[in-house]
Amino acid sequence: MSRQKVDNSMITSMAASKLTGALPAISGAALTGMGQVTESTSDPAVNTNPTGGVGTIWLNKNSGELYACTDATAGANVWTNVGAGTGDIPAYVFQGTQYGYCVSGTTPSASNVVDKYPYASDGDAADVCDLTVARASTATAKSFTHGYCAGGLQGGSLFNNIDKWAFANNNNATVVGDTLYSAGYQGCASSSTHGYMAGGYNGSPSNNGADNSINKYAFATDGNATDAGDLSQHAKPYTGHSSETHGYVSGSEGQDQDRIDKWPFASDAGGSNIGNITSDRSSSAGCSSTTHGYNVGGYQSVNIIDRFTFASDGNATDWADLATGNSYHGGSSSTTHGYCAGGGYPPIHNNIHKFSFSSQANSSDIGDITVARRYCGGTQY
Repeated sequence: MSRQKVDNSMITSMAASKLTGALPAISGAALTGMGQVTESTSDPAVNTNPTGGVGTIWLNKNSGELYACTDATAGANVWTNVGAGTGDIPAYVFQGTQYGYCVSGTTPSASNVVDKYPYASDGDAADVCDLTVARASTATAKSFTHGYCAGGLQGGSLFNNIDKWAFANNNNATVVGDTLYSAGYQGCASSSTHGYMAGGYNGSPSNNGADNSINKYAFATDGNATDAGDLSQHAKPYTGHSSETHGYVSGSEGQDQDRIDKWPFASDAGGSNIGNITSDRSSSAGCSSTTHGYNVGGYQSVNIIDRFTFASDGNATDWADLATGNSYHGGSSSTTHGYCAGGGYPPIHNNIHKFSFSSQANSSDIGDITVARRYCGGTQY
């Protein structure tokens, strides 16, 4: 019997000709030659920072779901589901899809209450957790997984602590760091990686007690804030707006009450004046769509809703009206609507108002927060 030399290519060809139909399921844990593969009993999150960077593979060995890291940005990673399943870990967006939050305030005594209300259907809020200290006029922010509250005031006391609470449960907030100065009546913003506190009342006798500092603190790791530059003037803006690339404040108590300031997230270059809202006012609520910032209401119980574009610098225009004039209220933003909760001068309100980002219809009252209060903050999930 003669023997023929059989090389690997012949074996591969013969094997391929016999392979028909579907192969049985195999464990992802047996895969090799794929670079770094992380095995876990849970899915990755936006703040799961892979040491291998883009291309890192993550296997949930309980569910069999397999993810690849397609954007490695600390605290804002994008994980794409590469298996047959669903549930990509999406990129960070400022707007919420599930809930709005009304944070702290005065009743008239200071409150530590964090209320949340649904975006899917109109309805009342529920008290879900407490801040570490009762206070009002705070600067709020949001990461993909947590809400944040910085600074604030209670009576004659000013605060500089940064509180954080998880959206996934109703546990009370914890202190995770300090801002560089104590203040109330500040502006606020959120990038994919940092929360910002801008300006505010700092108790100083100079500049009408207003600060011009911009502080930022990281979402990826707990810690104190750092200096991100200065606003174009000393201001007590109350409001805050966030585009994908910049933070904004609009209006102010004190001088130049109609200014819109903007600062970049990519550098600590400070802010610049890029336009004006339609009239001088303070104590407004701030909301943001993906394309515009909205200045809502204002002292004393103004009903104006102004809108300005993120695409280019310029003045705001009158977009719509609140059904009832309001001030000292907390704003939040879904992907389709702006919301403001609480407020009043006087009386103190418990209303939640909602207006459309896409049509110029006036707001409607769609529910109540748990306790009437003003000087509220707001954020979203």
